[in-house]
Parts: sequence; C-alpha cells; structure tokens
Amino acid sequence: MVDLGFLLITFFVFTTTMNKPKAMNLTEPMDGVTTPVKQSGAMTILLGNDHQIYYYYGILKQQQSSIQILKTDFKQIRELMLNKKKQTALVDLMYIIKPAENSTFRDSIDLLDEMSICDIPQGHYTEVDITKIESDFIKHRE
Repeated sequence: MVDLGFLLITFFVFTTTMNKPKAMNLTEPMDGVTTPVKQSGAMTILLGNDHQIYYYYGILKQQQSSIQILKTDFKQIRELMLNKKKQTALVDLMYIIKPAENSTFRDSIDLLDEMSICDIPQGHYTEVDITKIESDFIKHRE
C-alpha cells in the first residue's frame, strides 16, 4: 500500500506543471538628449518613508511647496493617475517617479505595477533622482 501511495505521489509531482515565474518588462532610458515635458501633462510622485506617497502637478515652486505637494497612499494613487490620464492628451502625459532616500524598493515596484494596471504606455513614466527641495519637504513632513 505504501509503495502504491509513493508511486501516485511521484506520478502527480512529475506530471503537474509548476507556476512559471512572470517578469515585468522594464525599459530603461537611453543616454542622450532629454525630451522636455509639458508642465500641464506632468505628475510627479514622491515615494517617502513608511509607504508614504506625495504628489504634485507641473513644476514645483519652492515658495509654494507646502501647498503644492499633496499626500496620498497606494489606495488612492491609482484613482489620481487615472484622473490625470483622462484629463491629459496622451502626447503630453508624463509621470515622474522620485523615490526618497529611505523609501523601499518594494514601493517603487508597487508604483510600476500601478502604471501597468492603469495601462500607462512605456515612455510616459520615468524614475529620476529626487531634488533637494523635495527631499527636505519629505524630511519635514515625516
């Protein structure tokens, strides 16, 4: 009986298909001339500590940073991204992701997943370094 049990277990182990790992395609920017982004089509997303997300539209003005930068979370960021996509022509649409010094890699990956879920085409989002003004804002808020 035991031999029959092991034969059945062995049969099912060898005949089942394992889950194949899935990978996300990531297109990295090429070196060269940068393309300017229209202010009305830009949404900058700042990744902070403890899964905090801040965002603003257009160009950040240092004097108005406390008013211009808004706080959100991963539950609401999808809705904000979809609203921006609806309001902006695809040619002008650009999401700029800026992880802070202490943000996690998981938050970056989760945000890239949100881009995929929201059907944002490649080339309409990028990850760049955070500026000193943005970094200081996050440090003072957290």
